[in-house]
Amino acid sequence: MASIIRHEDNSIGAPDGMFDDDWMSRLITGYVAHRLRPVTELYKEPERIVFRMTTPAERVAQMVAEQEERFHDE
Repeated sequence: MASIIRHEDNSIGAPDGMFDDDWMSRLITGYVAHRLRPVTELYKEPERIVFRMTTPAERVAQMVAEQEERFHDE
């Protein structure tokens, strides 16, 4: 990346005698990956997670139900 410069004609590349193949291949790969992201099966939008907080009364009722279930199993 340190060898990439902007030329007088406003193009970007390597100075004369140097190579920018590695840099260009990364740009092309990034562009293709960006364009294919919405259409490929490898990428899936994350599902929205909704958390529901229980009230203290609901939590106590759940604990009582668990205790009664254990009591009846014994």
